Amino acid sequence: MPKAIFVHAAADLYGSDLVCLRVVQGARAAGWDVDVTVPSDGPLVSSLRAEGAGVLRVDPLKPRRADLRPARLPSTLARWIRNYRALRGLRAGDYDLVYTTTAPTTGGALLARWLDVPHVYHVHEIFWFPKPLVRGFERMVRTADVVLCCSRAVLDQFTDQALRRRSRVVYSGAEVPAGIDERSPLSDDSLRIVCVARLNEWKGQEVLIEAIPLLERGTENVSVRLIGDVFSMYGTERQYRDGLVERVRALGLGDVVHFEGERRDALAVVAQADVFVLPSRRPEPFGMALVEAMALGRPVVATEAGGPLEIVTDGVDGVLVAPGDPAALASAIDHMVRDPEWARRLADQARRRASDFTSQTMVTQVLAAFGDAIAARGRGTDRS
Repeated sequence: MPKAIFVHAAADLYGSDLVCLRVVQGARAAGWDVDVTVPSDGPLVSSLRAEGAGVLRVDPLKPRRADLRPARLPSTLARWIRNYRALRGLRAGDYDLVYTTTAPTTGGALLARWLDVPHVYHVHEIFWFPKPLVRGFERMVRTADVVLCCSRAVLDQFTDQALRRRSRVVYSGAEVPAGIDERSPLSDDSLRIVCVARLNEWKGQEVLIEAIPLLERGTENVSVRLIGDVFSMYGTERQYRDGLVERVRALGLGDVVHFEGERRDALAVVAQADVFVLPSRRPEPFGMALVEAMALGRPVVATEAGGPLEIVTDGVDGVLVAPGDPAALASAIDHMVRDPEWARRLADQARRRASDFTSQTMVTQVLAAFGDAIAARGRGTDRS
């Protein structure tokens, strides 16, 4: 039985975490023995163990901007040395392949080098670092045998030609469980708007908040549910959330906009929405929540940048608007309210479009990359 180690950077159940879990499920079904590194406990851990994966509490050497502050450098150095030694200790695992599941981890590249085994690097991020840092990241990623990008937008950020030759697009797969109760959108006098995204400035929740007072209908019978929360370790994100709350108060939208935090039943909430909005200020690497909303037959509005451009055809299966433009966002929602039959036709097309982004397709392509990486090294994986 071939054995892989997945180097993962978190223990949550967001986009890249769900991708990791689904690849674990597919790999186990295909006969792989799998260990997964996680830096802490979290909801992903129990799900991994339920799939028969080994879980190793090892930090994958993920750089964090907060760790580079002068006051924190001594503790950062001590933590990195400790985690470096722990990662190096995994050499005894006798693995056939290293799979780095997200980009901001340096440990996978190191581990693959130490073990001298094939390495598959999966990138789910568009980077906004200074160019020298991005170029340094590219040099690290191109050491992998195969690089997977969750969208064309992610691949197109690479300028290194050697890296581009190693790269291929594998769209993330979104799954919606059967049995979720779906309400027909825009079928009564209420307007239920839902956004599912981590609270972060680049996700643009303030754009949605600013759009609400601009709606033609006003705010009567309007509800906006913001599902998601901040990375607790980042003070800037906590400040962003506080700023959103203050802006809601200043606009008199306290009875309209609801901060609901993390919800395990987020898909059930989305299935009751009249409109799903992804108001990102910067290009999304992909847009898993967007695809999930489309699979649930919701009319969707997203910004025309990054992954959504590869998912949504404007006016066919959703609406695309300029990033950071509350007036354009309000206008798109108004159009749906004025013409609910048109909006429901968009939603029907959206459901069909979402079927192009399945976990089964994604997992098949990732496992093919595993095989290609091993073949490129001329290795076998028969442990019998």
